[in-house]
Amino acid sequence: MKRWITALIIFFFFFSQIAVADDTITVEIYSNGDITGWINATANGSAVFYIQGIDILGEIDSLWSAVKSAKSKAGSAYSKASKAYVIAKSNSGKISLMEADIQNNTAKIYILRDELVSFENDYIKFKNCTLNNITLLQLELSNQSKAITTLHKDLTRFKELVSYILLIFTVAICMIYVLFPYFIKKIGGGKK
Repeated sequence: MKRWITALIIFFFFFSQIAVADDTITVEIYSNGDITGWINATANGSAVFYIQGIDILGEIDSLWSAVKSAKSKAGSAYSKASKAYVIAKSNSGKISLMEADIQNNTAKIYILRDELVSFENDYIKFKNCTLNNITLLQLELSNQSKAITTLHKDLTRFKELVSYILLIFTVAICMIYVLFPYFIKKIGGGKK
């Protein structure tokens, strides 16, 4: 019952108007339970309400400033998130294009690899054929070199033979020239 009376006095006190001039009125409430109360006051100047030594209006102003700051930061964050979303969406499209390019380039690389392998096989065949042809040409050149050496020896022998024949022919002509008048005389002298 004491509690009810105390609560009624407090509520009654809160419901009454408080006129504040230059004096400060302090209202102290003590309770072990929850208290709901209203203060209805009229002041010519300013009225400051404190709970446990804390300026309530100042705290509300601080909270309101914090709410405004948080709202501003949230708006800024929303704007940045919106821009990031647009950029991410744009990048998603670019990434899709890049993936398509990568797949296309991968296909081209596989085609080039196959062509390179084919070219390498053709090159190896060409190289082997070329080496075989070079080996055959070297053998042919070697054979022709031997044939040229043989022909050169034959030509040298032929020149020597021609030289001997010319020498014999020259000696024979000289002998005929020298002996021809003698034979002519003998043939002509024998008829007489």
